[in-house]
Amino acid sequence: MDFKIATLTKHTALTYDVFELTFETETTDLLYEAGQFVTIKIPQPTTEGNEILLLRSYSISSRPTPGHFELCIKQVENGRGSTYLKSLKPGEKIEFLGPLGHFTFKTSPDKSVLLIATGTGIAPLKSMIEDQLTHQLQSPASTQQFNLIFGARHIKDIFYKTELDALAEKYPNFKYTLTLSQPESEDWEASGSKTGRVTAHIDQLNLDTTSTEVYICGLKDMVLQVTETLQQKGLPKEAVYFERFN
Repeated sequence: MDFKIATLTKHTALTYDVFELTFETETTDLLYEAGQFVTIKIPQPTTEGNEILLLRSYSISSRPTPGHFELCIKQVENGRGSTYLKSLKPGEKIEFLGPLGHFTFKTSPDKSVLLIATGTGIAPLKSMIEDQLTHQLQSPASTQQFNLIFGARHIKDIFYKTELDALAEKYPNFKYTLTLSQPESEDWEASGSKTGRVTAHIDQLNLDTTSTEVYICGLKDMVLQVTETLQQKGLPKEAVYFERFN
């Protein structure tokens, strides 16, 4: 396997169990498309002194930048990959494969874009949104609409809100809904903030099924439920792109 080397430059806690890692590669020619992922080698030494090959894949959350990528990772209890990566300190190196994957942005400028994510499923969609909106600065005539529905369970699970608020303020053609399925405080809903699963907010959309394409990322069950909801609303199967994980 042709492993590449990257050095951790920043380790940021996003919530109590989600963190962001920023890496710089040894060469600046690493290129990737928004939505792609890298596969990281997780060291697993044995008592015999050799090593078991263990690989874990993570979507890139940053917009494409040569030689630079960011990962948004959820700490999984007893998870070998997330435990190893959370232990990394700036200056330490990883071995990785990639970029990999075909979950990339394919929508033509004349169509609207709906993006749906839960939890760390936001990672590849954040990369796509930032990439497309940045490119549109160079094409002021573009009016392509981007609408993100981002779901979490609790208030303590919210992350990237500051970044999404900044994008919504800077780009009039981007808006997003942050919804919580189980907010811990009644103040959340009282303040006008959204509640419920992401599927509930899809039902409320006036979706033009002839000129909208959808990108979905999250746990397998969520992706299946959202896909079914969209098909019930008349959206053709070929207008839906998704990446799912367990």
